Amino acid sequence: MTPTMATALLHEAGLPEGVFNLIHGDKVAVDALLHHPLVRAVSFVGSTPVAKYIYQTAAAEGKRVQALGGAKNHLVVMPDADLRRRWRRSSGRLSARRASAAWREACW
Repeated sequence: MTPTMATALLHEAGLPEGVFNLIHGDKVAVDALLHHPLVRAVSFVGSTPVAKYIYQTAAAEGKRVQALGGAKNHLVVMPDADLRRRWRRSSGRLSARRASAAWREACW
């Protein structure tokens, strides 16, 4: 599921507008969010240099921040997940290196 689809499903499920927003943009858009006083938290997935910039800037502004640098094809594995099944379903879509890293993370 793409982030865009997940956002649409959240809104369809009744999550109020403005609680969760997915924004695609350049540095101008990022800086506007990072410095806006009504934005209380940000989450980012992308390159490591941009993640570092977002983390440092958001933290300096007093925002909650999650910045996943180099995190392509990330996944969340819940505590009650069937890890072997998740591995089989994920590994076909991930490179061997990324799938291996995801498996190590899931097992911790």
